[in-house]
Amino acid sequence: MTEEYPAKINVLLSKKLIPMDFNQVSASMTHQLLNKNARGVDSEHFYMLFETTLIEIKEYLADKASADINFFANLFGEWFQDFFTYQNEKSKPFSKDVIVTFSDGSEWAVKALDILALAQNFDVKRKNKEIVIDAKDPLLVNDKAMIKWVEKYLKWDDIKDLAEEVKRPQPEIDYDAEWLKADKRVQEWENPISIIEMIALESEPLDEEEDD
Repeated sequence: MTEEYPAKINVLLSKKLIPMDFNQVSASMTHQLLNKNARGVDSEHFYMLFETTLIEIKEYLADKASADINFFANLFGEWFQDFFTYQNEKSKPFSKDVIVTFSDGSEWAVKALDILALAQNFDVKRKNKEIVIDAKDPLLVNDKAMIKWVEKYLKWDDIKDLAEEVKRPQPEIDYDAEWLKADKRVQEWENPISIIEMIALESEPLDEEEDD
């Protein structure tokens, strides 16, 4: 189902509110944002970043206009901070880790998005094999549901390559044997990262290795 957006949105121009085409305004704001924040992205990934940013800005404008009938876009003002604040709130459901603590005091962090990807791969009925990031997914909005799913379907061996070592005393214990009874909790990130920032990071070109 295609997302429906308003045909027009008010824009502040010369101290007057002028109704303008929604798609044109959102495209203009997308160009502004990318020119300001994503100059390091190579041309190979620019189209993907542009399309993702455009969708995020369309949702931002539509949500703002829906919540406040007096909302308007200020193309020549500092709207960036308000957009990123909106993005931070939107990204909070998936900006967190599952922290696993074993009896030796070692702690391991697994990103909620990695667990969501594993859960979707378990769903053999899904026709779409691409990972769908839905902030309303039960695993993202309910920490207990996420931990319950992890314990029911995963073994330590399934996620150990995804886990980031937070703290690990020596000597190591048998993590596979202790996986089920290990304490688990969900911990939100101190600084949430938006979908746009994720794509920008993933699309950064790697430095070419020097010839031997």
